[in-house]
Amino acid sequence: MKIDKLKFRIFFLIVFLLNFFALTRDLKAATYHVATAGNDSNGGTSLSDALATPKAGVAKLIAGDTLVIHEGTYTGTGVQNITFPISGTAVDMITVTSSPDEDMPILDAGVAHDADCESNRISVFLIDGRSFITLDHLDIRNACGHTRGNVTIGADSASDHINVQYCKVGSVSRGGATWTTNNPAQIWVGQSGGTHDVVINNCEIYGDAVGEGSGIKIQNVSNIKIENNEFHHLGSGIANKYGNATSTGHVYASNLIHDCGSVERGGIWCGSPGAVITNNLIINSQQGIINLLEYGAGIEMAQSESYDFGTQPVITHNTIYNTNAGIWFHAANGDVMQYSVQNAMVKNNVVVNAHGTAGAEYSINKYAASEQLPNESDHNVFYSSSSSNVVDGGPTGGGYSLTLNQWRTKGFDNFSFNAMPTFANASGNLNQISDFEIIGGAGNNAASEGVDMGPNISLVGPKSEYLIDLETTPPVSPSGLSVN
Repeated sequence: MKIDKLKFRIFFLIVFLLNFFALTRDLKAATYHVATAGNDSNGGTSLSDALATPKAGVAKLIAGDTLVIHEGTYTGTGVQNITFPISGTAVDMITVTSSPDEDMPILDAGVAHDADCESNRISVFLIDGRSFITLDHLDIRNACGHTRGNVTIGADSASDHINVQYCKVGSVSRGGATWTTNNPAQIWVGQSGGTHDVVINNCEIYGDAVGEGSGIKIQNVSNIKIENNEFHHLGSGIANKYGNATSTGHVYASNLIHDCGSVERGGIWCGSPGAVITNNLIINSQQGIINLLEYGAGIEMAQSESYDFGTQPVITHNTIYNTNAGIWFHAANGDVMQYSVQNAMVKNNVVVNAHGTAGAEYSINKYAASEQLPNESDHNVFYSSSSSNVVDGGPTGGGYSLTLNQWRTKGFDNFSFNAMPTFANASGNLNQISDFEIIGGAGNNAASEGVDMGPNISLVGPKSEYLIDLETTPPVSPSGLSVN
């Protein structure tokens, strides 16, 4: 009996201490407020005592704290290069968010011209050497600069466990040389090395003219998930500039990418070993959409960088429509095969009406030997209304058709089609996400798992009431397009 009482007392003491520590932590966690009518000399602990600038609000945050930025537009130095004084922790994240019953606040860095970026690198949020931070439900605009974005993560010092969610991140078009390269980005992640565990989801990421830098630029980052975002009117949607043996754990899934790319860039540009690119809808882009290895994407490869020899990216269940090239593998430096992607798996994709000089629906350029071909390629739809040469072997292999590709030594694409799928196209213009659901024809219930090829359309794009659905100039329906 005494033993049972002792056990009960110990149990009671443990429960008491756990609750005490939890209460103590909650009491330490603070919520601060920023409002357009506030004053930076205020304490910021209530709306009536709000601070005036996001920079002043973030300066007060410690682990577990939340900053609520209330509706309105914030401009000037109070929204430029906002840095965090301390990191959060796995238990006590630092969160910067908006009020749930108000419009999303606009944080406008106010950079109107490229000339303003030549000597200054301006971000809205500059997260360097910090961890466990979440940016949530914010409209972040008009920063710029080489190796900088509206949100910059780990550019100079490694950062980790950073979340950007349910945000709008974009810029006005400024024209000049800075924004026509890929180096500026709406969200810049990495460069210094060591940055890891970054999640960017349910955001709208945009420019307002094709050629507007990159949506998300990634360099030397491990474990990054980019999911359920919308990218539009950018030079590149996702651009992973320098992949290497440490740039692993990349997942790009269920994104909507439209109206992106110039002659040399496009929707997803990836050099990461073992990247998983799945369930994306990519339409109306000028350039190669899933372009593994960057040469040919408009950016010269830095000779000091090399890619992990023998990487195994997975490209599956994507739909790519009305682009300048489809799925395009390319060597990085002429015929130097050490830069080539190897052993890729390409399955269950739908590529329709790639056009132009950059490549065909499926281009495996520079692959001179059978061991340098993708390891597995099957259950894909490649269709062009203007050409039967939907597969291109590049300079060393010559142009060849899907039939010839099936004939090759590895027997690729035995269950792939050179035929047109039937899209739902309820709008009649192929300008809504749901229009791209396959309801018949090639690809219908023909994936390796017995479902439709291409993405699960219901999972594509942002899932937030703040963000827009697909709004794009309706493409001209190509000859032979099969729609209801």
